[in-house]
Amino acid sequence: MNIAVLLSGGVDSSVVVHLLCEQGYRPSLFYIKIGRDDADYMDCSAEEDMEMASAIARRYGLSLEVVDLHREYWDQVAAYAIDKIRRGLTPCLLYTSPSPRD
Repeated sequence: MNIAVLLSGGVDSSVVVHLLCEQGYRPSLFYIKIGRDDADYMDCSAEEDMEMASAIARRYGLSLEVVDLHREYWDQVAAYAIDKIRRGLTPCLLYTSPSPRD
């Protein structure tokens, strides 16, 4: 059985890795990078989160793949939200799948 875990660098995803390894599984680990490395405005920078995710991977002898979606996130999600807020609107970040006609 192939299992993938999306690590955030936080407690919950780290516990998932521990429990899976404890049960004999060797999950594939992924970290999605959306934040900036120099994010002074956040409690934790992307670099700190990646360090924590890397430490968990090392502890259990698992590989960690970093998926860099920083540009896509800021161009598509953050820019949309900022634009709506500047116009006095509430951002609605719902995903709808394309219709078969699109």
